[in-house]
Amino acid sequence: DRLQVMKVVNRYSKDSNMDELMGFRNIELTMVMDSGWKPSACGRKDLGMQVKIIGEVQILLEDFLNIRKRRHLIFKAARGEFDWPEELEDEKGLGGKDDDEDWK
Repeated sequence: DRLQVMKVVNRYSKDSNMDELMGFRNIELTMVMDSGWKPSACGRKDLGMQVKIIGEVQILLEDFLNIRKRRHLIFKAARGEFDWPEELEDEKGLGGKDDDEDWK
């Protein structure tokens, strides 16, 4: 009763969007663990909190894990994680629109 599965996403299913997944497959379980009532750090009897932990468990084949590790850099680049923040472009002159004018 302390651990509950809240959601299951089965990417091995025929209903999965093959284009969106780009061939990747896994099963994701969203889970909640009820750790119960925990007393406060100060030790007062009437102070404490209910603690619950939310997490995700992924089940995948080892071959898909190896592919995922290699593709992660591509996904980070696609999300723009390596782009210069606009405030740095303006501040340092790193690729802002006005930089093109300086080179003419």
